[in-house]
Amino acid sequence: MQQTPLWPESNQRTNRAPTELSVTGTINRVVFHNDQTGWTVLSVEIAEGGEATAVGVMLSPTSGETVRLTGTWQTHQRYGRQFRFTAYELLRPTTAEGIKRYLSGPLVEGVGPKLAEALVAKFGDRTLTILDEAPERLQEVSGIGPQRASALISSWQRHREMHEVMIFLRQHGIGAALASRIYKRYGPQAVELIEQQPYRLAREIRGIGFATADNIARSVGIPPDDPQRRQAALLHVLAGASDDGHFFLPRGDLLRRAAELLELDEQLVELSLGELEAQEEVQIDGSGEQIAVYLPQMLAAERDVARRLSAIASGFEHAAPERGQLEQWLQRRTSLGELPLSEEQQNALRKALESGLSVITGGPGTGKTTIIRTFAEICGSLGRRVALASPTGRAAK
Repeated sequence: MQQTPLWPESNQRTNRAPTELSVTGTINRVVFHNDQTGWTVLSVEIAEGGEATAVGVMLSPTSGETVRLTGTWQTHQRYGRQFRFTAYELLRPTTAEGIKRYLSGPLVEGVGPKLAEALVAKFGDRTLTILDEAPERLQEVSGIGPQRASALISSWQRHREMHEVMIFLRQHGIGAALASRIYKRYGPQAVELIEQQPYRLAREIRGIGFATADNIARSVGIPPDDPQRRQAALLHVLAGASDDGHFFLPRGDLLRRAAELLELDEQLVELSLGELEAQEEVQIDGSGEQIAVYLPQMLAAERDVARRLSAIASGFEHAAPERGQLEQWLQRRTSLGELPLSEEQQNALRKALESGLSVITGGPGTGKTTIIRTFAEICGSLGRRVALASPTGRAAK
């Protein structure tokens, strides 16, 4: 039986390995399908004869669809012989019986076995062509009035749009799981959005970062120095810094990192930073050499923390120890063989003892634990009660 592509474009691979072959068949049953990964197990009626199990990644598989699978026959230790496909192509059935079966499945909402039979009885093997090119003729079928015809046309168009979008996404190297998320987010507008604003994917779709969006942008013809690419890189670098625990990046550091990522001149990147500030997608604080660039939510969070800490600190009534007491205790500590504290650590201890509230920050190995332990020991020697709390087991220890 001759088959023609279901939609004008297909995702069939052209450079497949020599050991791969193509088989054509109709999906009898979807045995298993994972919406997140696209992993699928199918029972397929092979056109050459016989039912077979096919496994691979597929988007929205449906009973009744005719497919051309590209892959290899393998023997699974537990499940036996199966066709493992690496690519697939949706095909349009060409016989009246095939069309009837195709339409009567769950593919097109509102078309069941009886209506599918009535459509094929009226239009024969041209039924799908009528749906594509002259859907108003559906009313020629007994029992289909204007309202039902409109609903069927809308359902068929949604079905067609979904597959066209999926094919487009696969052609641009987007895997099944991500393609499904993109279609669910943008629907039939996905193609237009990706062609015009591919870097939005990195901001709005979980699992797509700058590198993936950049590859897609190249494949749709976005030039390397495009302003949206430069803006996306700046936001990507800032987001990465926040993931590493930073509220902001110094302006010069941000420009340097983004320019290296883009392999572009820093002056071009600087223009895009101004554009992002004008669009309020970043906020800049400070002046001179102390200019910090924030994502708006990070600056808002930092200011909120500062307000809360200030409110807490203002509520403390705190009696600071005499400076001489601390100096004597530090000298005695060193005489007992303890490692002497650095000047910075000593200053931190003094400020903590003299203040109602202190915040000690720093990366791994900078002495935070030593300061806290020493602080607790000093308070104990001064007769003060100490209570410690920690969100993690390691820190609590």
